[in-house]
Amino acid sequence: MREQMRGMPNGRRPCEGVRARTVRAALLALLVLGFCGNAQALQNFTGKVTSIEVTYMPGKLVFALDAGNAACPAGKGLTWNKADQENNKAVMAALATSMSTGLRVKFYIEDDDIACVGRYVYLVE
Repeated sequence: MREQMRGMPNGRRPCEGVRARTVRAALLALLVLGFCGNAQALQNFTGKVTSIEVTYMPGKLVFALDAGNAACPAGKGLTWNKADQENNKAVMAALATSMSTGLRVKFYIEDDDIACVGRYVYLVE
């Protein structure tokens, strides 16, 4: 056997490098798929604020837009509920600004979230 390997560089067998590259490629693919598994699908819609319920502030904010999607149609209560109460207050201020100036709001939810809990909110023209 040593005589057969004598002609090979570094004394390796012909398929040794191919196997190592295949294993490395498979491990890299598993690593990449592991990171991609946490990807989240989001839906968004844009409309004007029609009402703001402040009953549960600063812990939770419920409001409505004049637009929506299949999961959260126009007029349905949309929820903004973050652990950071300062964030809830900032979103409340943005929604009140939107309502008083006519600026529209772009609201993001998880894909087909019928509870209509917001992930992101933007003021847009």
